[in-house]
Amino acid sequence: MLDANLELFEKPATLVAFDTETTGLWAPANRLVEIAGVRFSIDSDKIETFEAFINPGRAIPPDAIAVHGITDEMVATANTAEKVLNEFAKFCGNSILIAHNAPFDVSFLASESDRVAVPRLSNTVLDTVDTFKRLQPGMPSYSLLSLAKHFEIAQDQKHRALDDALLVQKLFTLAVTKLSGGKTFAQLLKSFTIIKLSDWAKRAADH
Repeated sequence: MLDANLELFEKPATLVAFDTETTGLWAPANRLVEIAGVRFSIDSDKIETFEAFINPGRAIPPDAIAVHGITDEMVATANTAEKVLNEFAKFCGNSILIAHNAPFDVSFLASESDRVAVPRLSNTVLDTVDTFKRLQPGMPSYSLLSLAKHFEIAQDQKHRALDDALLVQKLFTLAVTKLSGGKTFAQLLKSFTIIKLSDWAKRAADH
């Protein structure tokens, strides 16, 4: 259901495409190791970026390192989740957030926020998987790399937070400007699934 504050979704709404890298796949038992965001608006080429490592306070498992390449040495002197999440919240402000497979990233932001007693972000979150399934149904794959290749945005994926956030920003912009079927931004958003961090149920975390 669309938020009552419809004006938030009118151009030139401020958007933040973001991505996270983690120590594992299940948020309550794992930690963030990197977060990045790209702040933009649909009607402007200007972007601003945020990028930060997070010290997870534990060893990063080899299978996670194999995916994103972030090692214990790379995060050894990084700030804690508490500091980085507060900085990320300031960067986002009241922007609409966008992520690819957003429930994954939302689960980590919510779980990590609860763990370090930082208020959960209240921003609306959109999922580019949902966006493309609605605007381009029937595609063989909706993975970030598959979409980037299909629309000739990128031919590979680095699995780092800022690189992936930039792909999300480019894909979402393409979706709402080229695949919209003439609908306005606000009209499109009436059909998109809206996610909130508050929707993520609190679960017992492995401290």
